[in-house]
Amino acid sequence: MVAGRQAAIVEVRGAGSDGFYKRLWIDVQSGVRLKIEDADPTGTVVSTSYFTRIDLDPELDAREFQPESLPARERPTRRFRAVPYASVAEAQQQVGFTIREPALPPGYRLLGVWVAPAPGGGQTVLLRYTDGVSAFTLSQHPVPQRWGLRPPDRLPGRREEPGAVRWMSGGRVYVLLGNLPSEAVDRIVSSLR
Repeated sequence: MVAGRQAAIVEVRGAGSDGFYKRLWIDVQSGVRLKIEDADPTGTVVSTSYFTRIDLDPELDAREFQPESLPARERPTRRFRAVPYASVAEAQQQVGFTIREPALPPGYRLLGVWVAPAPGGGQTVLLRYTDGVSAFTLSQHPVPQRWGLRPPDRLPGRREEPGAVRWMSGGRVYVLLGNLPSEAVDRIVSSLR
């Protein structure tokens, strides 16, 4: 029982999750998630979130859903426009460099392709991949001409931050965004060197 409701417990373990897993308490009548726990490989709960009470049939006022009830907000301006393409081959016709595709982790497939202005001029290609649950994005563009005075071997190497890996190879700048296991990241980076 969670928040006074009967719940079924579901445990979710992902491939390559380093042993971490989630436990979900799902309301058996409505399907609403009532509680979630994250656990480490030893089974120790590292975080938890749950409802203490929930109203699945609230009284709502129709005025709450009218546009004038929303706070006034200025719309942000777009920094750049990405154009979607149906395939890598179609996007390839729009850019002045060869698009490189990575060696994919098992189960991943191409989800989308976009071309956008690159920092410092030129174009960036964005490739989005998914395995149906998780996703990652790989961007690539030629090294900006303003960097052309420095030899390629003196350009910064691979740099990692949580969820992001940046590196340069073969006259290109790559950025990989997504939470992938380190062996999958290494495979992708190696395939593009």
